Amino acid sequence: MISLSIGDPTHYKNMLPPIEAEEAVTEAVQKPTSHGYVPSFGLEAARQAVAELWTKPNCQLKFDDIILTSGCSHALEMCINCLANPGDNILLPRPGFSLYVTLCKSLNIETRFYDLIPDKCWEVDLDHLQSMINEKTKAILINNPSNPCGAVYGKEHLCSIIDLCEKNCLPIIADEIYADMFELALLFVFLDAIKPGLLDLSSRILGPNSIIQAALPYILTQTPQSYFDEIITQIQMNAQFCYETLSSVPGLKPIMPSGAMYMLIGIDVTAFRDIESDTDLFKKLIDEESLSCLPASVFGISNYIRLVLTAPFEKTQEACMRIVEFCERHTNTI
Repeated sequence: MISLSIGDPTHYKNMLPPIEAEEAVTEAVQKPTSHGYVPSFGLEAARQAVAELWTKPNCQLKFDDIILTSGCSHALEMCINCLANPGDNILLPRPGFSLYVTLCKSLNIETRFYDLIPDKCWEVDLDHLQSMINEKTKAILINNPSNPCGAVYGKEHLCSIIDLCEKNCLPIIADEIYADMFELALLFVFLDAIKPGLLDLSSRILGPNSIIQAALPYILTQTPQSYFDEIITQIQMNAQFCYETLSSVPGLKPIMPSGAMYMLIGIDVTAFRDIESDTDLFKKLIDEESLSCLPASVFGISNYIRLVLTAPFEKTQEACMRIVEFCERHTNTI
């Protein structure tokens, strides 16, 4: 079985954490000061390290601008909880990461969806976004770079989104978890007006792991850029190979990603004699080719599949060959 469905870059052991992270965590475990309760919003040294990493010419960050959370999911939950009450709604991208819906539903917050445009590299359909706003809308979530699309928005498009939000007096929840997985400067905006609420919400749990916080300054300052460059190169090689190989397959339309570690491939079901949907394709690929890739219906859009681009190159090559052979067997014949 070749799995290109799980968004876990460590799955095939070719993208493991850097040795500097292992060293820092090992040292932190051995320090008595690394254990016990720490401030719910994070240790000052760890927050300072994050502030220095993400400070940009147009956005100077201080340690007290930073709140550490137990993963991005926890950060998203805090933002949603801070901005909306039960019965309010938040606008989410379609296609988009399914966890957004889970988090909103757990807080009794309605989800409304704005469309992304496949033929424009998954840019936001601004007219549709505007049409989805009503009096109960409290925030707009923007995922950039995108899961599952691999889209990266340029400055002009980001400014258009910001202008629309300013016009409607709506804050942006910016999910930029893949912000360093492409070569493009982003416009970062810190929403200082909601910081007091986020600080209060951080105390609902006792903060992220104290050992990792103690190790964080060393990890962020000592991990060489070559480690990240190598990962980006692997992902780009896989993306290019998938795009070039699958673009020539009748019935498939891959969309070249610009960031993150995913690719969406459109499916023209009319080109196949016995494929009814993305879910049908997903099931038959597993049964016939021992290949797993997610149907994009789980992300809110039909007749696409998502490939994860972090497998070793030879695994990616083999996976593409299996897709080609599968499509040749199932393509409509004249």
